[in-house]
Amino acid sequence: MKLSSLLKIAAQVTEVAIKSPKPTDGIVSEFLRKRKNFGSKERRFLSENIFSTLRNFILLKHFADKFSRDNNITGNEFFLMSACNCFLSTNKYFAEFGSFDIFNRLNSTSESDFINLLVNDIYIETNVTISSIKDWLSNTETFVKELENHIKFNLNDLKSVELRFSFPQNLLTEIDKTSVETIKYATKSIYPASANLRVSTTISSKNEIERMLSSMNISYESGKLSPSSIILNERAKIDNTIEYKSGKFEIQDEGSQLIGFACNPKITDKILDACAGAGGKSLHLSDLTQGKADIVAADVEYNRLRELKIRSSRSGLNNISSIHIITPDLASLKSTFNGTQFDLVLIDAPCSGMGTIRRDPMKKLRLTDKLLTRLSEKQKKILSDYSNFVKPGGTLVYATCSVMPQENQDVVDYFLQNNENFAPDPLKPHFQSHGVELQDLGDLDFSYTTKTYVHNCDGFYMARLRKVY
Repeated sequence: MKLSSLLKIAAQVTEVAIKSPKPTDGIVSEFLRKRKNFGSKERRFLSENIFSTLRNFILLKHFADKFSRDNNITGNEFFLMSACNCFLSTNKYFAEFGSFDIFNRLNSTSESDFINLLVNDIYIETNVTISSIKDWLSNTETFVKELENHIKFNLNDLKSVELRFSFPQNLLTEIDKTSVETIKYATKSIYPASANLRVSTTISSKNEIERMLSSMNISYESGKLSPSSIILNERAKIDNTIEYKSGKFEIQDEGSQLIGFACNPKITDKILDACAGAGGKSLHLSDLTQGKADIVAADVEYNRLRELKIRSSRSGLNNISSIHIITPDLASLKSTFNGTQFDLVLIDAPCSGMGTIRRDPMKKLRLTDKLLTRLSEKQKKILSDYSNFVKPGGTLVYATCSVMPQENQDVVDYFLQNNENFAPDPLKPHFQSHGVELQDLGDLDFSYTTKTYVHNCDGFYMARLRKVY
């Protein structure tokens, strides 16, 4: 397939992703699934180009707008962004793009051949002179160099950081209030995320799954945080393996796995996973209790609970029951649970997903101050309502896949101020009982945030509380 055709397709899908509220990976997967005639190289090129364009959307839009203004053209913004992405992918001043090595995906014999193809395709699509395109590419390179130098000596200039790392300034300002180092987080956000596996140790072992990966010639390494984690060093299709279909491992980010260890469930516990979704954490809690704890997975989305049933049946762990929450107000919840009190309540609250922006870059572009406020209020209510189902002496764990203070510390602080019967419960001994050692976790810390630039996993927040009476 010609480069121009691929760029057109990438531009079209990128535009759909920008305008759609659906998760980006779902949009791309659905699109590629319907194109049976695409080869593996074309599929990989399109996927990498689309996600890379979205991760660097603000910067690429800046370049595309500038080119359009300088050459008096309209209607080609997304094509120009996809094309500029390709150019920067081969640009020595933009090393993080270069890891994709996009020009080799198309069997070009050299980088210069690829650039010539790119120049010709931009010329065809925009109807401007070849010299104008070359001037534009030259100016792009110069601009990136200047921007790199500017950032290097002025890391406090959030407006420049916003452009360089395509990260909205208002969000950077908020993240700057937390323990997360803003510049490092923004820098890491334009890299793709790795794939993490969680071994179901009740029915398998890391050695068994590692042997499977070795037999498939898949490069991997052991997880750095979770003793059940394996990190894949390359993209690979593993959901068609016997081991996956029999539930011997799940695809779960290592930061997400830490939440299960923070819960530190016991085999005699009655557990409520209050916002279970598709049940990744319910399955981990089941594995940690050898399938013996009584686990109730609840959620307002029925279809996601159906997915949990399929996942749990694969592994043979049958200690998880599910409840579809039709009306999530407190009175209805009390009726639903009929006075049941739980030893452990996990609330993996609906959130902005700002800790997962490497996987879905649109999250950082969609999040507004108004939406953040609305999410925070919803999270406070969920935490307050579900805390009613923790028995005295029991545990309440609040978690999000966000790094925004309004969804994390602020929610927990508000809850503790208004619920004197709950107290912080330090995380360290609970992690240590599972062999999890976190160097930056203090003895009295009852909350923790995983950091992409430190732990090479998604950003997750977790806080552990104990019900005193």
